[in-house]
Amino acid sequence: LLSSRGWEAVIKDLQTKTSKPSVLALRDYFPYWQKGGQHGPYGKLLPVDPADHRCHPIFFDDNITLDAEDTKIVDVRDKTGKALWPLYAQRYYISRAEPLLAVADDNYYIRKVEEIEHNFQRKRLARLRLRAATLTVSKMLREEAEAQKFDLPKRSGGYDPWAKSRVSISKIHFSSSIAAADEEEHALMVK
Repeated sequence: LLSSRGWEAVIKDLQTKTSKPSVLALRDYFPYWQKGGQHGPYGKLLPVDPADHRCHPIFFDDNITLDAEDTKIVDVRDKTGKALWPLYAQRYYISRAEPLLAVADDNYYIRKVEEIEHNFQRKRLARLRLRAATLTVSKMLREEAEAQKFDLPKRSGGYDPWAKSRVSISKIHFSSSIAAADEEEHALMVK
């Protein structure tokens, strides 16, 4: 894979080569990686799209460092070119390959793929739950605004299960004057 046409062209070339289930072997440019101090941003590129759950790239390398600061050998970036946090990349996209374990166990890579795929699917389901919750709250807020516009009773009939537990904002702010201003601003927004 050679491309000198920019980030979008590299992404497109990689997507074309991996549009079907496949294995792609990449070789880093050692002088560049060495000159960069042998750190991830100078290593092998792995572009990912965290929002795309149809394609799940997984990168194996025996030189991956498992720490929060650097992957050592892999440059994991999103589709815009922004580098991903190494711990995030390790959970969903990259795995340190242990050659001796892989040679001794025929199912080594199968288990590694299953582990990363499990994490990836949990992330996808969490995003779906968050989206559903956000849409539900948004719908409730729109309904409440409509009810207030026409002076209709609230959908919940005025019942507030947290009324006894709710703490006034003035009790949790360091400055009661700021809290009072916040409460006044909120009251104006509600009207």
